[in-house]
Amino acid sequence: HIEILDYSENATYVIQKEKQKYILRVNRPNYHSKEEIEAEINWLLTLHEESTIEVPLPIKADNHTFVNTVEVNNITYHSSLFTFIDGKAPDEYKKEDLVAQFETIGKISATFHKYMIENYDKYRNYKRMTWDYETILGENPKWGKWQDGLGFTPERIALFTRASKTIKRKLEQFGKDKTRYGLIHSD
Repeated sequence: HIEILDYSENATYVIQKEKQKYILRVNRPNYHSKEEIEAEINWLLTLHEESTIEVPLPIKADNHTFVNTVEVNNITYHSSLFTFIDGKAPDEYKKEDLVAQFETIGKISATFHKYMIENYDKYRNYKRMTWDYETILGENPKWGKWQDGLGFTPERIALFTRASKTIKRKLEQFGKDKTRYGLIHSD
């Protein structure tokens, strides 16, 4: 049984074979390179070995690789298969549960960040997509220019331009040293 779980940067599917579930991720063409996906998989494997956080584990295909590439109509797709971890999204209607759920998410995120800071030299040469001012709001952003969005009036452009300049200034002040910027999402 195959069911789509999410469609955004990737198409992500839940695959159930008998009682076993898996996650299949098919990456958007020309979005992540194979090298970037392999870096993420290596990071997951290392987290599994060196931390207490439960992470989805990649599964090798019959060709003994974690990242498989296929070409369809001259378009290249990379895909990876992972173990499935049971869980559920926070229920926004149960506010009393949200605090505890977000505390758990915060602890996990803090553990990831602490691990990355402590192991910065080990991972700094991994090739990962960068999420910073230039790739989000700069001249050649990864998802396109906000200025090309629908519904922009001169007043809205002026407001967003001021906001963009403020964000750029604050991010420059914040900096990119290893305690603030790393592999997790390169942001």
